Amino acid sequence: MILSYTAPELALARVYAARRRKFKQDNRALVRDNIVDDERTVENEDMGMLAEMVAARELGLDVNVAVHLEGDPGFDLQLADGRTLDVKWARQPRNGRPHLLYREEELFRADLSLLLMDLPGERMEAIGYCDRETWNVHLDYRDFNCGLGPQSALHARHLAPFRELLGHTAARG
Repeated sequence: MILSYTAPELALARVYAARRRKFKQDNRALVRDNIVDDERTVENEDMGMLAEMVAARELGLDVNVAVHLEGDPGFDLQLADGRTLDVKWARQPRNGRPHLLYREEELFRADLSLLLMDLPGERMEAIGYCDRETWNVHLDYRDFNCGLGPQSALHARHLAPFRELLGHTAARG
């Protein structure tokens, strides 16, 4: 499913992500989350925030822009049925489909994880989502390294269609 975004949405996502980065830098001794300062990681955080905003809009949810001293709670959105959703963003790979990645398996703390992939022209593709059971049963790689250190990876073929989530909207986020 192809989702579009606007230049003003991207600009707002950059503002929110910059606020998170500044908070992390100002509280370096207290924050357990990653602190980012290189250009590629800044872009990843900006686009990750945009992915959260796009997913929230499509699901009819409020985006959570709170900054957490102890790092985020492991999810970005909450559905009407109470399940939590972690939104992940990926660049379009040179060939094939992207993988859903987590640096450490225990970081998949939400009930569900949604993967969005960047496309040219202010668009993203909702690749799909999975629950923790699917993650644990079908995990394709452990210690997979795509240049960001060891990660665990689940191939896109194991993800359920994003459309299935569209009926689980709420006013919470």
